[in-house]
Amino acid sequence: MTSSGEKFLVLSGVIKSQDYYLVANNNQDHNFTNGQSTLSIDPDYVSSSLSLSNSELQVKLFKNNLGNLEEIDSIGDKNNPFFGSTEPYRSMQRIGIKDGSTSQSFQSSYVCINLENCDNNFGSPRAKNIFVPEIKLLNNQVNYEINKEYNFQYENKFVAEDQRDLEVKLKYSSQEISAQQSQNNIISFNFSQAQTGCENMTLQISDQYHIEKIIEDRICFYKKIINLEIKEILANPNKDEYEYVKLFNNSNKIIDLENYYIDDMDGGSKPYQLNNIIILPKETDQLFLNNKIILNDSGDEVRILDPNLTEILKVTFKSSKDGEVVCQNNNYSKCQINELPNIIISSILPYPKTGEEEEIIIENLSQQSVNLNNYYLKDKSGKKFTLLNKIINGKEKIVLRYNETKINLNNTGLENLTLFNFNNEILSKLEYENATEGIKYLYQNNQYLWKEADDQNEININDTNGIIASFDNNNNQLTSVIVGDNDKYQLIDKYLITNIENKSAKNIDKESKNGYDNISVLSIFSLSILWKLFSKILIKV
Repeated sequence: MTSSGEKFLVLSGVIKSQDYYLVANNNQDHNFTNGQSTLSIDPDYVSSSLSLSNSELQVKLFKNNLGNLEEIDSIGDKNNPFFGSTEPYRSMQRIGIKDGSTSQSFQSSYVCINLENCDNNFGSPRAKNIFVPEIKLLNNQVNYEINKEYNFQYENKFVAEDQRDLEVKLKYSSQEISAQQSQNNIISFNFSQAQTGCENMTLQISDQYHIEKIIEDRICFYKKIINLEIKEILANPNKDEYEYVKLFNNSNKIIDLENYYIDDMDGGSKPYQLNNIIILPKETDQLFLNNKIILNDSGDEVRILDPNLTEILKVTFKSSKDGEVVCQNNNYSKCQINELPNIIISSILPYPKTGEEEEIIIENLSQQSVNLNNYYLKDKSGKKFTLLNKIINGKEKIVLRYNETKINLNNTGLENLTLFNFNNEILSKLEYENATEGIKYLYQNNQYLWKEADDQNEININDTNGIIASFDNNNNQLTSVIVGDNDKYQLIDKYLITNIENKSAKNIDKESKNGYDNISVLSIFSLSILWKLFSKILIKV
């Protein structure tokens, strides 16, 4: 022992190449009274003075060169041991020939080799050190496309000092793949996934010493997007408005933007991650930015990035004034209002008589032919019918029956039907509440009215024969009309359709007593029509 408290042990003997030399404070057959483990092998050197500190550990190896001590190696930094424990008992083992003065060069032992009692003792005296594998995923990305095969590679950092067979399994979702350690310390897997989403990819490693290592890396799978377009941009909103970008799905498949990003010009705002945004085929989504990214009023870019922040779509727009929207159809300058074709839903028969079918009639009010390809009808429930390869000539009507559209219009309750063009712009829309059997809802005099269906002939929307005014109980003229022959009148209301009520002229006269002056406000009727009105009332009286 030196004056500084250091103890020196002078070793003897020979250590063979690639072999070990064991120094211990007791020999193999020594029994400890407190039940500590004993060696199952003989040490190469025994010294009862050997005592390793649990608070100021440092061990040095010297070479005696003709009386001069030359330090060859050392471990510890005169503080607590870097690794090891007393419950259970674990030795501290070195990783290769790394720097012995840092904790990164050591691990605790997890195996029991050359020890008599392995119940609570772990170490490998006079044997190679067995390490818990230190595995690292080499793939540097988090997001992967579905239905595409990837090679996942893991590096075993200890393989050079720890040659042994490792059983390796890769688990993701319901899949489990086995692999063996390959060359160059790399463990490889070929892997693909069919569903989108994010989960932990688990690598489980075990060996013949029952050491198990589990590594988890969270990865995501996404669906590649095609045919996404930017239709409109509002970069300079008015007060109390928000910037927005209108996206259009120009494909026949659903677009899921989960984990995609929207961004402005590279180096501007921070990319904003999109969530819970699904765009149906041929539909739009107006994405309000809400200051998540800030677009420049003087002109900027709008970019869509995939989950790996790779740009998949970019448009550049010019400067805009307050409240001015820029559009794709004008090279992302101020939107030009295009005149929509004068195509309307001319009439519907939502409640046909027995043996008949529901029908929808589309009419071209202009003189020009219009290609209706990808125009579509949609009812209140969202049921959609798309017209394909149909051309409607000027002043022509097209009759669409249920067996073709499969749109089942409501007989009771609220219902609506809308006609869209291929740009998802509304061309015509009607609404009604309750329908009556055999009665058509038709466009006439700039409004939709109910009229009894004619099985033989198309309805002439300019025909006013048989139309008279009606009044409510307060002598207020209704917006509804009464149509029919001289023996049967039908009360038809523009918005609220009740069960059709047969009224005699006497009843009508009673409801409108002292109220005939109101009839004069029906400027849409000619004097001859009014004369027919009074004639019919007088006849009934």
